[in-house]
Amino acid sequence: QGYSSAASDVYKRQMEQLDRKISLPELAEQYGLSLTMLKDCFKAVYGKPVHAFRREYKMQVATKLLTTTDMSITELAGEFGYENPNKFSTAFKEVIGVSPRAYRAKNK
Repeated sequence: QGYSSAASDVYKRQMEQLDRKISLPELAEQYGLSLTMLKDCFKAVYGKPVHAFRREYKMQVATKLLTTTDMSITELAGEFGYENPNKFSTAFKEVIGVSPRAYRAKNK
């Protein structure tokens, strides 16, 4: 399996079920790669480590939900696997640059 094919498979798997954590050792085993190879091939193709890429992806999806739904911040946090809405808000602000409330107010 080539780097880009393995990275693509890992990408698809990571972007499913955004509400649960998927362990890298589990993914590496599933695709028959060492953990190091998994991390290296994903970063080579997508330019970021798996978890950083997934976190940014989650926040991009959250921006869409903030502007197209009336879901509460607590509901959104749960959609993305955050048990604590404050941790979701902190992650959102680190990635997007503003709080979820501020983003919704500015873009809805």
